[in-house]
Formats: sequence, structure tokens, C-alpha cells
Amino acid sequence: MQIPTFYYQQIYNPFREIFHDNRDGEKHLDKGELVQTLSNNHQTIYHYIRRGSVSLSITTEEGYRKMLLLCGENMIFPIYRDGADYKTNHTIEFQVRENLTADILYESHLRQLLLAHPDFLMRTLNVALDVLDLYTYDAANSSYNDSFVSVCNLLYLLWKQMPETGSPKKLPVSHSDISYATGYSRPQVSKQINRLSRENIVATGYNSLTILDARRLAEYCSYDVREE
Repeated sequence: MQIPTFYYQQIYNPFREIFHDNRDGEKHLDKGELVQTLSNNHQTIYHYIRRGSVSLSITTEEGYRKMLLLCGENMIFPIYRDGADYKTNHTIEFQVRENLTADILYESHLRQLLLAHPDFLMRTLNVALDVLDLYTYDAANSSYNDSFVSVCNLLYLLWKQMPETGSPKKLPVSHSDISYATGYSRPQVSKQINRLSRENIVATGYNSLTILDARRLAEYCSYDVREE
């Protein structure tokens, strides 16, 4: 049973050369910078991440910020939408989390590539469906999971989606990131992380968390996140 994906990386690795060989340009941005995804003629600019990572967040008119997902190496952002101009597209903010090197491709050019490469097109469709699944999961669970379960769910999802290294996995998220992703306040999030730390399930670092005991972390997650 597949669980929701929050951290997208290595998704487009088989199509890396297709994108690179047909790129319209290259972009380099430093940590903390915002990524411009609209050209002067209002075409969407798609980015293939070769190095670094980017967060996708949305800010409401009231100033509330919600992190939607994270994108790492060999992922394309924004999520492809074939010309559809949804209102949310104008409120999503793309911020560099780790220094970014990306190949760029304009919307019309990417569409040509997708039509010419059916496997590339199907992968892109599956990514869009995965993101829809994540949003559906988040909307369904945010109303009844308490702050502790929500934090555990997010950390477990991130842990599952980080590559194996042979040592405890370090998650590239801060307390503020978790607050933005779960919708709970920073003090609430810190309280729950401190609990996990006291139980030796996680270890805190500078803008990072290391998962020391994923099995015990999973026991605190909601059923739809735990794997059978």
C-alpha cells in the first residue's frame, strides 16, 4: 500500500538527459532565494533540479503560510498542468532550501517533449496524481489528527522518502518547516519534537532532525501512514 509522498526526489531520473539535452537555459540560485516560474510572456518556466532543493508553500490573504511539499534532485517543478491557469498557481511560493542548480524549459517546449516521449508523459501524470493524493490526505487528516500525530506522520513520510545511506537518516527540516507543513504553531511543534527527543526517537540538529528509531516513530503515526 502506497503512502503519501511529501518529499519528491529522484522521480525523473530516467528522463534527466531528455530534459538536459532540450533545455532552454540553466538557473543558479542561493539558499533562501525565491524562484521565478513565469516568463515575461507569461509562460510557465519548468525547472529540473540537478542539485539542491526547493519548498513549495502557499500564503493566504490573512498571512497564514502552509508548506505543501519539498522537491529535491531529479524532480521537476512546478507540477505540470498543461496550460491550466488555476488561481492557486499565483499564490504558490517556491523557495530555495539548498543552493539550486536547475535546467529550465518553457511550457510550450516541455509539452512537445511530453507528447514525443509517452513514458515521460506518464511519469508526469503519475506525479500529478501523487500530489493530488497528498493534498487529499492532508485535507482529510488535518481536521482530526492532534499535533503530536501530525508531527509524527510528517516525519515518518519524510523518513520513508529519504534515500538509504546505511546510517540514521537526517531530515532537512527545521521546527518552523514542520510548523508550516502541519499547520500547528512553532511552540506546539517544538513540544512534540522535544517529546520524541526525550524518548530517543529523534535527535535535533541545526535545521535538521535525525530519525533514530523509525519503528517507534511509526507506532505513533495514524493508521493511514503506518505500513502493514
